[in-house]
Amino acid sequence: MTAARAAAGLAALVFAAPLLAEPAPESEPPVVRRTGPARVETVVPSELPEDPTAFTTVIEVDDFEAEAASVEELLGDAVGVQVRRFGGPGERSEVSIRGSTSSQVVVLLDGVRLNTAQSGTVDLSTVPLSLLDRIEVSRGGGSVQAGSDSIGGVINLVTRRPGAETERRVEGSAGSFSTWQGAAFHRGRVGGTELVAGVDGFTTGGDFEFQRAFETLPGGGSAPRLPNPLERINNRSRRSSSLVRIGRELGDRTQLSFLNHLAYTSRGQPGLDNTSDAVGGQQRDAWERRTRVVSSLLLERSELPLSTIGRARLYHRWERTRFDDPAPQLGGPIDTLNRNGAFGLDLELDGSFRTGWIDHRPRFVGALRRDTLDSNESDDQRRRSLGLAVQDDLSLFGSRLRLVPALRLDDTEGFGAEYLPRIGVAVELLPGLRLLANAERSYRAPNLDELFFPDKGFLRGNPGLLPEEAENLDAGLQLALARLGPLEDVNVELVGFRNEIENSIVFVLVSSGTVAPVNTGDARIEGLEVSLSFGVAGWIRVAANYTDLDAELSSLGTPLPGRADREASVRVELGPPSGVLRLTGELRHTGEIPVSFSGLTALSDRTVYDASIVADLTRFAPRLGLELRSLLLSFGGRNLTDRAVRDAQFFPQPGRSLFLGFQVGF
Repeated sequence: MTAARAAAGLAALVFAAPLLAEPAPESEPPVVRRTGPARVETVVPSELPEDPTAFTTVIEVDDFEAEAASVEELLGDAVGVQVRRFGGPGERSEVSIRGSTSSQVVVLLDGVRLNTAQSGTVDLSTVPLSLLDRIEVSRGGGSVQAGSDSIGGVINLVTRRPGAETERRVEGSAGSFSTWQGAAFHRGRVGGTELVAGVDGFTTGGDFEFQRAFETLPGGGSAPRLPNPLERINNRSRRSSSLVRIGRELGDRTQLSFLNHLAYTSRGQPGLDNTSDAVGGQQRDAWERRTRVVSSLLLERSELPLSTIGRARLYHRWERTRFDDPAPQLGGPIDTLNRNGAFGLDLELDGSFRTGWIDHRPRFVGALRRDTLDSNESDDQRRRSLGLAVQDDLSLFGSRLRLVPALRLDDTEGFGAEYLPRIGVAVELLPGLRLLANAERSYRAPNLDELFFPDKGFLRGNPGLLPEEAENLDAGLQLALARLGPLEDVNVELVGFRNEIENSIVFVLVSSGTVAPVNTGDARIEGLEVSLSFGVAGWIRVAANYTDLDAELSSLGTPLPGRADREASVRVELGPPSGVLRLTGELRHTGEIPVSFSGLTALSDRTVYDASIVADLTRFAPRLGLELRSLLLSFGGRNLTDRAVRDAQFFPQPGRSLFLGFQVGF
């Protein structure tokens, strides 16, 4: 079935279903920055007040208990999101939303930006899933929310919070290629104080076998490079992480909380499979060590005048990266040490009042940040950023119509002020059926590497770069029904989007053997997102999504590399409502990925299959004299057909892999 036919069929279902079905219960829009539970596959928006009409996916981490999943795996299954992997488990991975580059997506940890001013990207593999409650993905320009760099969208990683009862949990898994993971955390309240503390450890040998890339033969045809197959070398990785969160109520209306997150990663960097020597050009000795510390202090005050809620967040992020390679393929030995820092202050006010028959929910934001880069290979750099934003959420006709105008002034040192307007609309067409549309302007200031990377003969920066500027448009339908015939909890979403990017920054060959970033002109990205999820009798849960993408460099009419032209996933869960047993099967299809601007070199499309089984043995715990909240055992496999998979410019991925996992809660 073509994308057009799929869209037409789902559109017909969207319009016809409300006439035949029972609508989902209505609820008032939230006034605080908390989201209700939603599965990764559902399309119910999180209704974040700073962007209430955006198309948002909320991934509840506990929906994947004991499945040995990772942040990048869950994000890769979300509609509109592509994850670029530079190796197997533990190796670097980056996120793209709606065809963006990874530096065009802002990634937050509890509201604190993880993107560094040096590269603008975030390595998802350095964030452990076990320490998170949920992941919020806002698709489309997010400049009013986050300022520069959010052309593709915003991802917020929300850490564990105390529940009504004290909880302690221990979990772990063991898998193929000597892969081990373990975690433990505690969360609870004592009087007016809340405490969350957790640790996570991960290690892998990463020595999987892979099929070689194909090369063109003289006279036509192609064949894999020899020797074939090869073993991935220098692919060991280990990660240690911790999380501490302490909150204290200061009276009835004020709370102060402190967060500290520490992550250390040490891993080999084998690089590409690109030659015909004994190891295929892999680097035997290249190694990276990275330490990141994120600390924040948040003061929240409620019931201020005009029903206002106020927040002030003071934060600091520090990251140290050491990379050395005594024998790289290009140039002499490499030994770099970079220290990235950021110190910032965020101020937020969320109000609520009524004028006549219109309900208002104004929002004011102030953000000040200073980024630093100290490096042994270039001059030290400093950058100041200032953002001021105002927004109103107007509810009319009993909230059947919502208008959300917003404007942000963002000032990045060296590039001056940018005015970023936005307008969002949400219309309740029928009970359970909504129309959403958004138009906004976004931009990205060049990162420090793009500007000032030292000339190494084969790679250099470009101080004359202009910021990328974009116009983001999207519109779509959301359907949420409590029941549709034999189906329950039905959610459907159909969205079209278009992004026009000016002054697109791309690394190109600027002279013989030298690559540098340049503004290559305009780029156009447009596409279609389709999501569907439903349950049957409490025993079956089905979720599917499809993304169709067309991305090209307008001046040349050639594809933007690194973007798959389509992605689809289907997840089916079987098991009784009690949760005593959960069988899961997943299909993931990725279309062709061009890796050159000519489009002549591309990664072929692929389909991989995963499966797992999770058994809840909690009811047997009393027989062992134990009082447990949970006792889960799991077994599963990924890429069960052992498909040869490559990603991000021919980086080989593991074939078939198996895992055993457990989780104990008390």
